[in-house]
Amino acid sequence: MRSVVAISRRKLCAGAVASLASTFSPSSVIAREGRSSQEKFSVTESNIRRLITDHIRLASPHEVHKRTCSDDRVEEDDGATAVFGADGGALADMLVLIRELNDQGIRIAQKDAIDAFFETVGGSPRFCYHTDEETDGKDGRGCAHCRLVQEQSKRYGLTPELADLFRQTLLNVEARPDVLKGKHEPVMLLSLYQTSAIKLDGSGALILDHRMHVDGQQVQAFVYRPDLMWRQINSLAGTLMRYSSTLRSLGMTEDMIAGRLWNIQRHSFAVTAGEIASKIPHVIARVDSDLVCRMVRIT
Repeated sequence: MRSVVAISRRKLCAGAVASLASTFSPSSVIAREGRSSQEKFSVTESNIRRLITDHIRLASPHEVHKRTCSDDRVEEDDGATAVFGADGGALADMLVLIRELNDQGIRIAQKDAIDAFFETVGGSPRFCYHTDEETDGKDGRGCAHCRLVQEQSKRYGLTPELADLFRQTLLNVEARPDVLKGKHEPVMLLSLYQTSAIKLDGSGALILDHRMHVDGQQVQAFVYRPDLMWRQINSLAGTLMRYSSTLRSLGMTEDMIAGRLWNIQRHSFAVTAGEIASKIPHVIARVDSDLVCRMVRIT
């Protein structure tokens, strides 16, 4: 059996770029309130520091415990943990883990995995995801990331059977998805980290305000929070360990499972970023404990 090695919690997620879907318009930000559509937000280090510092704040208890998609067409009621697909993306990653373990001869019941996942996110009624206006109500609903997982399941590491389980699970969750309208108009893909500590109950987590403006101009961005996603991955790993006597009997640990999930998450992020964000800059930024953004790297 191939050995399973835990990875460092300090590993950062690297961005990836490839082709862009035709429904996305990343080259411009359409200005609101009468401003010319030719006016664009310039993605420079100084502008990004100002944008983040002006819109970063402590998350409310509701926001701490709600996940949101990295989608740039955000709603006001979104959560602090931002990742492609929200809970839909995390569910797909967990199913990839089950496939990897099965390939190693470690059999995990699909029902146990699904039950562990929904316990982690607070149950089916609290499942967080969204769909697009043009696809709402259609078979296999979900955001661009969820549709890519279903249409290109092999690239994400899913078998046809698990891809179908993913689709059926999305269709059967009790929570109705948010429905987002319009085209994507992001100026960047932003991976945002915080240096301040986050307590076990989630207090201390920072959130980037979803309606960002600079000089009256709305700025849209895909936002990814690897640090907060790592917390959810750890929670899922712990719950899965409790559900699976097989994993415990093999001497596997929560850190080992979390490490595997983190590697899967990094891969799924890279695939989706390559599909929908290849023509915009990838920005990695860090916010200090005084809520000031000082470290910015543009790739």
